[in-house]
Amino acid sequence: MRKIKIRYFVLMACLGMIILTSGCIKTKTKPGAPSNLVAIAISHRGIQLTWQDNSDNEDGFRVACNLYGGSTYYEIGDLPANTTSFVHSGLDPLETFSYYIQAYNDVGEANSNEVEATTLSGVTILDYTLGESYFGWAYIAGHARNNTDEVLDSVWITVWWYDASGVLLDTDLALDTDIPAGTTWEFETWGTVERANVARFDIEVTDVYIWSSSAKENEKEMRPESQWGLSGR
Repeated sequence: MRKIKIRYFVLMACLGMIILTSGCIKTKTKPGAPSNLVAIAISHRGIQLTWQDNSDNEDGFRVACNLYGGSTYYEIGDLPANTTSFVHSGLDPLETFSYYIQAYNDVGEANSNEVEATTLSGVTILDYTLGESYFGWAYIAGHARNNTDEVLDSVWITVWWYDASGVLLDTDLALDTDIPAGTTWEFETWGTVERANVARFDIEVTDVYIWSSSAKENEKEMRPESQWGLSGR
């Protein structure tokens, strides 16, 4: 009888310990989704991402980028826990990229909001004047500067001509090639729009090409199940 009582009290003590400690045992869950993702172009070659870390149990963050358009995202970075920024470098000028950040651990994954940004051109149009040719056609002559430390293989500057009603009359291009780093050059656009019909015009650097780019190297396609968590999917 004495042994039974001892066993009973030992059993009750063990049950009490289980009850007391059960509230301290936490089941691991997937991390909270990152939020407030912002993408800002910082150069003709780079975009900076910043976000808010909303969990304390992630193993890391995956950076997902849409490099080619469409709906496929590629993993371009796998970052340690508690990271809140990333610079995507080696890009092409005037290219638009979409991103989201994925927090993950061995339980699951959670995706941030989706954002996009366009890299800078690396070119500044310094000045320009509207002129009229001998035949009465409108043209633009001006100066532009290569603000980068690279040779620009080709630069397109586009002019849109409008009449007094705001109707687009024509579009002309100035194409210049092999622009050395840090230099200023003169550009001209010629078309077949009569100067007398032009009421206003817009001018903009619309494309810059550099031979070397690493934006699409070493990417890994995000698993389809990872993409389904995106907002709007």
